[in-house]
Amino acid sequence: MFKKILATTDGSELAQKGIDQAMKLAKQLGAQLLVVSAEEPYSYANVTAYRPESFESYNDRVKAETAERLEEARRLAERNGMTAEFLPVKGNTPAEAILEACRSRGCDLIVMATHGRSGLSAVLLGSVTAKVIKESPVPVLVVR
Repeated sequence: MFKKILATTDGSELAQKGIDQAMKLAKQLGAQLLVVSAEEPYSYANVTAYRPESFESYNDRVKAETAERLEEARRLAERNGMTAEFLPVKGNTPAEAILEACRSRGCDLIVMATHGRSGLSAVLLGSVTAKVIKESPVPVLVVR
């Protein structure tokens, strides 16, 4: 059925549940697993008066945070006896980075979590998951 599964993480507890489900599915199907974490691009929305940063220090911090998220996913895979590839991805938006990784790595399923926001918070915060679902060339399994 599915041969290469892409799972995403933003470091949240909910994202860990999504990775756990992707690992279980990959194990049952004998599929390869690719775990990605998107590096948030530098923008005014990400750098505020509360945390003024230079472009270089922002990039250094984001790379370190992304590496830590992927290391946590690697530890989870190790505890579950899974092998996987762990990849930081970068694009204009997290959704674009995830979709590019899916296409370039030949994945045939994306597994990701959603916080299930609705109303004004969904409009203001947007949803990486919703954007991926809308643009994905492959099925997307959403974990809540």
